[in-house]
Amino acid sequence: MVVILYFKPLSGLIGIAWVAIGIVAYVIFRKVQGYSLTKTVRSPDLPATITEDVVYDQLLVPITGTQVTDEMMVLACQLATERKSSIVGLYVIEVPINLPIDARLAHEHQVADEVLREAAHAAETFGVTLAPAVVTARSAGRAIVEEAIARRSEVIVLGSQSKRRVGDKVFGRTIEYVLQHLPCEAIINVVPRTPAGGGVVSAAATDAASPDPERARPPEREAGETR
Repeated sequence: MVVILYFKPLSGLIGIAWVAIGIVAYVIFRKVQGYSLTKTVRSPDLPATITEDVVYDQLLVPITGTQVTDEMMVLACQLATERKSSIVGLYVIEVPINLPIDARLAHEHQVADEVLREAAHAAETFGVTLAPAVVTARSAGRAIVEEAIARRSEVIVLGSQSKRRVGDKVFGRTIEYVLQHLPCEAIINVVPRTPAGGGVVSAAATDAASPDPERARPPEREAGETR
């Protein structure tokens, strides 16, 4: 520094000024943060849940054959590809109260097989293993929770179309039930409401012989949700 001041006084003075500014800024910062000027400050240790990479060995994806659940299947396949995980594709047939729980619902099972076949094809394109599962239940939400517990799933992947909040309900009754009884983590993706054709017909809404097209093909709903 002395040599610089001797040969280039202006450059030396500028250098000294910058050093002084840095020291002042350092002191002010430490004082504002409440740190000591002489002691080293160590950053706090982060919880293991933050620092460790999340691993999902199995993802449970409720499927209804709608655009929403199709997108959830793609999302689940992407996660499974990254984590080397497997997927359980769950199709819930809701049985109306006026029928016995073990009622023979041939049409509904046929639809379920078709939907799960398409889901398996989608998973195959990602190189992911998909285990299909069809269950009959009074409540889709309860069936999803029970299957997640029985299969020891690490995460449930659910989808919902955006809609106005009604009272305290943000999602449909199926997702609301799952959130209230979560046995594991859940991923909920809300997609924009767009016109979508088709949809899975539940036992409560199916009437293959009905001439009314609105009755034969109910509107698209959320994952596992029926009327």
